Amino acid sequence: MKLKKTRRSPKSRLIGLPPGRFAGPFRTQSLASSFASKCRALQRRRCIKGRDWRDFAWHVSRKTDVNPALLSNATDRVGPWAAKMIRVDRAWSIERFDEKIRSIAWAAARDDARRFIPLRRRKTLEA
Repeated sequence: MKLKKTRRSPKSRLIGLPPGRFAGPFRTQSLASSFASKCRALQRRRCIKGRDWRDFAWHVSRKTDVNPALLSNATDRVGPWAAKMIRVDRAWSIERFDEKIRSIAWAAARDDARRFIPLRRRKTLEA
């Protein structure tokens, strides 16, 4: 199936698919924007979503850059740092992730992520 690009920007693009396949066009993000969105969700979410941590590990293992503007804007808009004009940089992000990672019940996160891991790779969850 050939995808038709209908709009492009550095952060995302609108894709139009052949009629009948989907209800309409949908938006995609660059890896950097996707990673920034994932980082923001992980920093702000109160509950553990194993899939988010799996996605985070995927981005980190591929050394994906983070879209700093998107992460900064999202941080300023919603959550505990909203409207505080925090300077979101690498050091600030690492500090927040360190705090978050130390607060997680990892057994619960592992159990939540298990369903997203292919059977042949589930042994890695026990390591």
